[in-house]
Amino acid sequence: MLVYSRRNNQSARPTWVIGTRVVTFAVTAALAWPHLDVSPLLKTGVPIYGFFTTLVIVSLLLLKRAKFKLLTSTALTLQIASELAVISMVVHFTGGMRSPYNSLYLMTIISAALSYRLVGTLLVAACASSSFFMVVWIEAGRHARQLWSSEVWDAVRHMPDEDFYTIFLRLCIFFLCAFAGGYLAERLYSKDEALAHTSEALQIAKLETGDILKHLRSGVLTLDLAGYIVYFNRAAEEILGLSEKKVRGRSLREGLGSNYPELADRLDWVVATQQMDSRTELTISRSDGKSLPVGISTSILSGGNGKPRGVIAVFADLTEVKQIEEKLRRQDRLAAIGELSAGIAHEIRNPLAAISGSVEVLRSDLDVSGENAKLLDLIVKESSRLNKILSDFLLYARMSPVVTGRVCVATVLNEVFEITKRQFIQAGVEGLDLKSEIADRTMMVEADPDHLKQIL
Repeated sequence: MLVYSRRNNQSARPTWVIGTRVVTFAVTAALAWPHLDVSPLLKTGVPIYGFFTTLVIVSLLLLKRAKFKLLTSTALTLQIASELAVISMVVHFTGGMRSPYNSLYLMTIISAALSYRLVGTLLVAACASSSFFMVVWIEAGRHARQLWSSEVWDAVRHMPDEDFYTIFLRLCIFFLCAFAGGYLAERLYSKDEALAHTSEALQIAKLETGDILKHLRSGVLTLDLAGYIVYFNRAAEEILGLSEKKVRGRSLREGLGSNYPELADRLDWVVATQQMDSRTELTISRSDGKSLPVGISTSILSGGNGKPRGVIAVFADLTEVKQIEEKLRRQDRLAAIGELSAGIAHEIRNPLAAISGSVEVLRSDLDVSGENAKLLDLIVKESSRLNKILSDFLLYARMSPVVTGRVCVATVLNEVFEITKRQFIQAGVEGLDLKSEIADRTMMVEADPDHLKQIL
């Protein structure tokens, strides 16, 4: 029994198989109809042939179900076998090997190529040749007493050369048609499989590319040579605040011109000149009134023949980049200020130290009193205060890193209070009564204790 595999089933189109089977049945049954009354065997064979044809059609329509696989294979084999039997009987009753209906064998062989490929078609051609030879055998033994006697064999051997070559050529035509049809069917199946694999790979690549572009953080916009928007990804929607449904398939002026004329003008220039633009920064105004810095790069999309097919624009929101750049510039300025401050403080401290040291020497070596002693003390005091101002200025310009931690507010307040109290005492301020009243001595905050003390 010939095997109708699942692979064949998937490759061959069921409608083609059903169509060829129905046409072959219709032609064969129509030619057999006038001879039904002549032969009871033919009268029985045609209904059986019709039954198997119906079974093939039903099973082919249910091929998606795996449990009908064996039914389809068996029904198709029995249908072709019954078809060859009916054709042989029709040929026998219409002239034998000279019958004008011998071409019915070719219909069976060619239609079988859609189901069995090359090897199966050659097997069907062998069965058709056997059936045709059986017709010739019966015709040669019509006057013999026994069909399988040596008398029939002698009649076949001594038939005229014209009949012998007619039989030989007809058998050669059977196998030639079988080889040609099977070979073409084999090529068709191979092309179908290659096309299916290519389509599957293309679909996978398309899905992967679509996913990559869809989830890309940068906006991607594709234009054709006519300036119509072909692709608009999710990031482009978020950056520009426009929906893909509203801009895709529309021209630049319709999709972007009313909202972003600067961007539309830039892209229109790229489409018109076909020149790449590696990097351009634009400031666009969104519909919500927010100014948005955008960096855009464009490239030319080329086809397989090297000719341009369109333009690809990739753009990104530069707001965070601009903020980082501003922060870096601020840090550079502070660093420059710190270096300048350190140099100035060094130049001031050197003469200040000399002045303060000289005054200390004069105050210890000379016996000064009265107003002169007060002046010397004032010089020493103000020199110390000026040195402290320079230290505080350097501390601010140096921008020391903040080290935060859990700090008790009451402890810091007490330390600041004691420092302030000693400063008033050292300054000789009288008549002041300083008190510290802290309501909550358990309050904790996240801060740098030194910076918090400086603030207070």
